[in-house]
Amino acid sequence: MPSAFSRCTGGQAASGTQSVREVGGSTSGDAFHKGCYCRRVFLFLLLSLLSFTVSSFAQFASSYLNVTLSELQAGLSKVSGPVTFTPRPGNSQGTQEVRLPESAGTVQAAGSPGNLSVVVLWLPVAATGKFASTKSRPYLVAFVEVFTRESDPVVLWIEQVLERALAEKGNTPHLESQLFDERQLKVTYVPTLSPPMLSMTVEDSGQGAPR
Repeated sequence: MPSAFSRCTGGQAASGTQSVREVGGSTSGDAFHKGCYCRRVFLFLLLSLLSFTVSSFAQFASSYLNVTLSELQAGLSKVSGPVTFTPRPGNSQGTQEVRLPESAGTVQAAGSPGNLSVVVLWLPVAATGKFASTKSRPYLVAFVEVFTRESDPVVLWIEQVLERALAEKGNTPHLESQLFDERQLKVTYVPTLSPPMLSMTVEDSGQGAPR
């Protein structure tokens, strides 16, 4: 069987004399077929380039977390049984909310149920500086695991933010922010609420393509 190269050059590997005669005596029909072939190749490359450009633009056109409301709900349900999101009262933006069992905290989610854009976890903090509910930390871990596989360093950082905020002993909110897996995580301690609250906001960083 002739090689790919020999087929493209008119089969010279099979018969040199005959091939030279055929190439030297090419007709206008040969030139026409070669021209059609070149145009087909060019058209294919052009369509491929346009398809890639449109696909890339679609990926970067909007900022979402690539996490559904069902996935968030399933992750939180691993702690103490099923939780159900409902529309937040008095909100016209379509925000969904769930109050976690045993007063562990509250989760709010905005965006399309099929692709959330912003999610916030609120955890109450006791006067001792620890979470007010024994279930708060398990829910924190479950919450973080929805967005990243490397949950341990993220949870550790969040706890350290709380420690630094408490060390300030002030009445103003303490805010810190980090990037994790192309997502922006903002942790805020609000001492003026009753009880004081630690919130974690997850949003797209705008620095990477959707997964």
